[in-house]
Amino acid sequence: MAGDAVFEAEAEHGYLETRIQTQYPDRRLTFRNLSTSPHNRLRDPDPRPADAEAAWLTHLLAEVRASGPGVVLLSYGTAAAWWGDEVRPAFSNVYTRVLDGVLGIDPENPRAS
Repeated sequence: MAGDAVFEAEAEHGYLETRIQTQYPDRRLTFRNLSTSPHNRLRDPDPRPADAEAAWLTHLLAEVRASGPGVVLLSYGTAAAWWGDEVRPAFSNVYTRVLDGVLGIDPENPRAS
């Protein structure tokens, strides 16, 4: 998991993890929440600084890659939505870079929903 305040709260409360584990008790699931990573700029309410700086994404994607995920959950834009049209271009650029980066982790097995 990587993302904004929604997944940052999930790191503390664990509702989604508990719900998924309960729904699929026969599966061996491991969760790695990167929302509190120092490299996660997705939780910043204003996406413009993340758009202007590229290094954070390289580090975040390295953390995702190192965890060897079968599934990546992303939450982004909860706070940015309140900023309105002025941040839409920066938000769209960051969002596209994150999705492209995550899908590029395993190019032989791309899954996006």
